[in-house]
Amino acid sequence: MANKITIIPGNRIIFAETGEDLKSALDRQEAFFPRTCGGRGRCGFCRVRWLSAPPPMVRREIELLGNSSDCRLACLHRLTSDCILEVPLLQELSGSKNIPGIKFTPQGEGLAAAADLGTTTVALYLLDFAQGKVIGQYSFLNPQVNLGADVMTRLELAKVDGGRIKLTQIIQQGFKSALENLAEENKIDLGEVSKILIAGNTVMTHLFLGWGGEGLEKAPFRSPFEKRGCIPFRSETIGLQPGLEAQMFPVISGFIGGDITAGIIASGLDERDGVRLLVDLGTNGEVVLSVGSKLYAASASAGPAFEGVGMTCGMPAIPGAVESITVEGYGIIIGQSKAVGFCGSGYISAAAYLLSSGLLNPWGLLAKDRDNLRRWYLPGGRRKVFIIQEDIRQLQLAKGAIGAGIRILLEHTGVKPSELEEIIITGSFGSRIDVSAALQIGLLPDIPLEKITFLDNAAGRGAVMCLADESYLHRALQVQHSVEAFSLAEHPHFQEIFIESLTFKRFNG
Repeated sequence: MANKITIIPGNRIIFAETGEDLKSALDRQEAFFPRTCGGRGRCGFCRVRWLSAPPPMVRREIELLGNSSDCRLACLHRLTSDCILEVPLLQELSGSKNIPGIKFTPQGEGLAAAADLGTTTVALYLLDFAQGKVIGQYSFLNPQVNLGADVMTRLELAKVDGGRIKLTQIIQQGFKSALENLAEENKIDLGEVSKILIAGNTVMTHLFLGWGGEGLEKAPFRSPFEKRGCIPFRSETIGLQPGLEAQMFPVISGFIGGDITAGIIASGLDERDGVRLLVDLGTNGEVVLSVGSKLYAASASAGPAFEGVGMTCGMPAIPGAVESITVEGYGIIIGQSKAVGFCGSGYISAAAYLLSSGLLNPWGLLAKDRDNLRRWYLPGGRRKVFIIQEDIRQLQLAKGAIGAGIRILLEHTGVKPSELEEIIITGSFGSRIDVSAALQIGLLPDIPLEKITFLDNAAGRGAVMCLADESYLHRALQVQHSVEAFSLAEHPHFQEIFIESLTFKRFNG
C-alpha cells in the first residue's frame, strides 16, 4: 500500500510503501541528509518537521529534541500513513568560496579550470588567459557526503562491491554538472577549456581517480601517488574535451595531499623565513609548520564537525547559519536571516560563550536546561536552534585532533607556542572564525591576535596560481619532496597528547 508524502516547501508529492523507512523514501527524492551514523539515530541530521500528526517520539528523539518537539528523525520511523513534512533545504553553496584578488599576466587565448576538491565542499574556478583573471566560480557540496561524512567512512564503502565505482562516479558527475553551470553562467563553451588542475586531499584524490584506500589503511600509510608529481586523468570523465591537460596536484604523503601542496604555495610558506604555522580547519585538519627553510606537516583527522556535518543543528556556512555569538549570547547570522543552524565558526564561538558564562566546564560538560537535558538553546529564536552534549563532544574531538597535530610538530622541532611569528588559518570557514573564541577554547596556540592571519581557500587559490604562472607549479613540484610528513597515529605519545588537547583550556604549552 502506497503512502502519500507531501514535502514543504514546494508542495512536492511522493509515494512510498507502508513499512519503508522515511529517510530512504526522502533519499530517493534527493533530499540531502549526510549519512553520518548509518541510520541509527545518533547524529540527528535527518531531522524533519511533521506538519500533520507526528508519530510517537522514541527515546533518542526526546534526548535530542525535547519531549514537545514536532520534529522527528527520518531514519527512525517507518511509514504507516500519509503525512505532510517540512524538509530543510540547506544544500545551495553556489558562490560561497570566492577568492578575490588573483590577477595574472595575460598569456594568449583560451580558458582553464582550477578546483579545490574538499571532503565536504568543492570549489571550481574558471580562468581566462586573455584577460588574466578568474572570470567565474562555482561551489557545490561534495555528493560523496551523502554516502559518508568523512574520509574513513568512504574508504570503508570503497571496499564494498560497487562502492568504489559509485564514489568515483558521483564526484565526477558533480564536476561535470558544476562545469556546465559555470559555462552557462559565463556564456562560454566548455570546448574552450584547455587545462584543468584539481587540488584534493589524498583520499579525495584516490576516490576521484577510481582508486580505493590502497596503501592508506594500514601502516606505513603510504599512497601509490606520493611524490609522483602531477597526476593525469581523463578529462572526458568530467565532461571536458578528451585529450586536454587534466591533472591532480602532487601528493606529499599518505594523508598530506595535493590540497596542502597548493596551500603551501598560496601562503608562500615554502619561501618565507621565520617560524610560521598553516592550519587548514577542514574535515582532515592538516597543519604545516615552517621553521626557517624546513617544512613539517601532519594530518589530524578532525572529522566533519568543523563543516557543521553530523552536528544536531549543523549546516554549511550559508545564509541562515549562526557564524558567531555575541557577548550577550545572541547569534550573528549569515545573511541576517532567521537562524537555521550553526556552521563551524558558530560552534567555536558558542563554545567560548558557554565556557565564559559558566554553562560549559573546561572538560566539556554542558549544563542542564529546564527539561533536565544537557542542551542550550540559541536565545531570541523559535527555540529550535540548539546545542546538545553530543555536539560539544564532536567539537572536542575535532579540536583535540588539530591540537594534537600542532603540539606534536612543535615538540618535534623544539618550538614553543610563544615563538610562533604567524598562524595562517585557512579552510572552508577560516575567514569567519572568531579568533578570540578559538584562542579561548584552546583550538589555536595562544599568541597575540595580530599574529593570526586568514587565507581564503588556500587550496583553490594555490591551484589558480599554478595555472596562471608556471613558476608556482614548479615550486609545487619541489614542495612534494621537501616536506617532512608525520603520521600522528604512529607517534608514541599521540593518545596522551590527544587527550590533553580535548580540554577547553588555553593552548600555552
